[in-house]
Amino acid sequence: MNAAHIHLVVNHVPLFAALFGACLLAIGLLKNERSLKSAGLVLGLVAGLGGVVAVQSGERAEDVVEAYAGTNEAAIEEHEEAAEVTQWAAILLGLVSLGALLMPKGRDALRGRAEWLTLALFVVTLGLVARTANLGGPIRHPEISASATAVDVEAGGEEDEAGEHR
Repeated sequence: MNAAHIHLVVNHVPLFAALFGACLLAIGLLKNERSLKSAGLVLGLVAGLGGVVAVQSGERAEDVVEAYAGTNEAAIEEHEEAAEVTQWAAILLGLVSLGALLMPKGRDALRGRAEWLTLALFVVTLGLVARTANLGGPIRHPEISASATAVDVEAGGEEDEAGEHR
């Protein structure tokens, strides 16, 4: 398993943790169900940690992927820039989630505000993670690029020594 493979595995953690965490927290807030709210907050922490791991693994994956012919280096740069912003949003989400989880008893009003703030951060982070993931796809998947031709897709974007598509 190389760095690119590891990145492909871990980059889904912040996406799905944010998606399911936002849903659990929203339902928990609407039903005033503490266990659902806590589960959502734990997933906020997981999304924050996952965002850091995804960016760190992405740094190492970049070195592996750039060595392949046909790699879209402009897409790598755009994906990397989006990932840096997303990482900070995920870290903030994780920290606010942790703060809400550790809120002492008797601070229900403050915990409630922290939970609503966490939900807002989930929405922002989820949007950023989705955008970052979408920007990562064209790096090695020409079939999803808007500029892909039928020949590129059928051939997998590969060329022979003469520059012809195989």
